[in-house]
Amino acid sequence: MADFSSCQTKYSRSGQTLAEALFFESRSFHTFAKNTLRTRTHITMPRATRNSKRGSTVLLRKRQRERKWATVLQHKAAQQWHSLRALAQLHGVCARALQARWQRYIALHAAGNPAALTLASSERRGGHNRAFAAEEEQLLAAEIKAADPAMTQAQIQSAALSLHRSIQLAKGQHVLPTRAGHPFHASDGFVSAFKKRNRLSSHKMTATYHAAARNTQQMEYDVLEYVHAARTAVDKYGPQLVLNMDETPVPKVEHPRTGVVATASPHAAPCGTSASPKQNFTSFACIAASGDKLPLSMVLKGKTQLVVRRMLRGASPAVRRIHLYTSQKGWINSAILVRWIHEVVQPYTAGRAAALLLDDYPAHWTDEVKAAAAAIQLELIKVPPCQTAEYQPLDVCYHGPMANIRARLWMAQRRLLPDAKDTNQAAAERAQLAYDAMSKQAGADAFAKAYIIDVQH
Repeated sequence: MADFSSCQTKYSRSGQTLAEALFFESRSFHTFAKNTLRTRTHITMPRATRNSKRGSTVLLRKRQRERKWATVLQHKAAQQWHSLRALAQLHGVCARALQARWQRYIALHAAGNPAALTLASSERRGGHNRAFAAEEEQLLAAEIKAADPAMTQAQIQSAALSLHRSIQLAKGQHVLPTRAGHPFHASDGFVSAFKKRNRLSSHKMTATYHAAARNTQQMEYDVLEYVHAARTAVDKYGPQLVLNMDETPVPKVEHPRTGVVATASPHAAPCGTSASPKQNFTSFACIAASGDKLPLSMVLKGKTQLVVRRMLRGASPAVRRIHLYTSQKGWINSAILVRWIHEVVQPYTAGRAAALLLDDYPAHWTDEVKAAAAAIQLELIKVPPCQTAEYQPLDVCYHGPMANIRARLWMAQRRLLPDAKDTNQAAAERAQLAYDAMSKQAGADAFAKAYIIDVQH
């Protein structure tokens, strides 16, 4: 196709239209059409009523009817001796509709309205003919958008029927006067059109977890009550006999969080291992407010003592100092906790009254555990739910440093023995060595940061 500027120059000189110049400049009409469509810019018009073919036709017919009614009313006003029935037959309109419009014209003209003829001949068909007015439909749409969980098709139908009945009762009507004259059923067609008008669509539903709302004032009261009970226990029993026990997982693989690789490398820092990173077992430590440490304990996954014998077969002295228990899932339960109270806590307290801080895990607060604690004069104090990170000593600043020590030990063992396998024995040994590395002052500082004892300098 020729250059557009040359066509525009010829068009200005010869007096031809721009379309003619473009046409004759092309070799054929086919080439002109192809090149024009290739460079055409498509503009999407808004889908308003007046911009669609059907909307334009409806509006045109409406205006034609209005002009026709205006002509009939002018004829009647000029020649009032003509009967309405004869005028209706003459112009081909409904006699009853002409009578209603003529009465409307007389009333408006008597009131001195200058637009009496225009108002009387106006076409009011196609207005509000739905079960709900615009405001009522917006109210229903707002209810649907705010629903949680989101409404289904059947629930939208139920909500529409409920709103419809409320409107009927408010208006004192039994059937809403629609043009069809049939009762409202909230059919599937109504719901589909309603969703389209209000920009609603059906999506796949996904459950989203929302934490239950908690009373802030009650939480503050529980924290104050817990701190008061714990500090009272320190004054009553002494720091050596106020204990805190908590569980933490010990994985087989405890690599550091970061590793050094080449700059701009697309890969993560390598860490080869023969064990799954998700394989771990439960360990639970117990420390006193004075910083003293009770023996470390662990729960292995298994139904019998066979897993314990496998753990101790060829184990190091550090592993043999751990109190080992078993459960089907590898988690602590009330039976294990009862045994732990008699095997670990009772030898430490030696018949003296003491206190033990525990979180709200259900296995910690069974009747069997409470009875075992009462038998050795052990007072149980519950840490408030969702507050362990700030008010449980082991969670405040004890488990974290132990995990860092275990990671350093794993890295040192891997560099010393690159081909060594990650086993339960190696993980248990790291846990015991990290527990031994925690100083007495670290335990006391943990209780101080949990606001149970005063800061010791």
